[in-house]
Amino acid sequence: MAPCFRSANSILIGDFPTGAGSATIQDSEITDYQGSGVVVLGADSRATLLRNVVTGQKTISTDGIEFVEATGRVEKNTVSDNACREPDPECGPDFFTEFQHAGILANTGVVVTKNRLVGNQLGIYGFGTMETSHNTLVDNTYFGLALQDGTFTAVRDTVRGGGGGVAVIASAVDTTARLDQVRITKVSGDRIRKFECCGFTATVTTRR
Repeated sequence: MAPCFRSANSILIGDFPTGAGSATIQDSEITDYQGSGVVVLGADSRATLLRNVVTGQKTISTDGIEFVEATGRVEKNTVSDNACREPDPECGPDFFTEFQHAGILANTGVVVTKNRLVGNQLGIYGFGTMETSHNTLVDNTYFGLALQDGTFTAVRDTVRGGGGGVAVIASAVDTTARLDQVRITKVSGDRIRKFECCGFTATVTTRR
């Protein structure tokens, strides 16, 4: 296991700048990767991930599942131990100047539901317009949910333990997050925290 940033992904679906892929991955165990467990790349790529176990490294930087401009569904997976590790530079909790790693990174067009995220740096890191629902996020170092630059709805997600509950980040567009019956308990930091930069605003509404 060489400490090389993004040197080896377990499964790659699609590619940049051209090349679309599609896949259904279910009931699999994915581990010992150096970059990410599963990467889905490109606007024409699509994947469904169901009931997989994706486990990162404790000594090198990893992400669990990444969707980059792609679409799909992530359901009933268990994703753990993904974080930024030394000696990778510029890692830390500042969303504007540093990098973070996550169990699931997802963007517009990805459904993220009924997953279990444990011991990652961020549990779920979302971009664009998307909904999360019924996920369980346990002991993730920075935040269970991080929602950046878009419009988000979180429905009945549960955050338990870890550094913080939900981060809502506005760095490129005004960002809104609706938290519908999201339960946050036993976090050591903020239950809900807004990060705003460059004249953009973050707005959070909650429903119990």
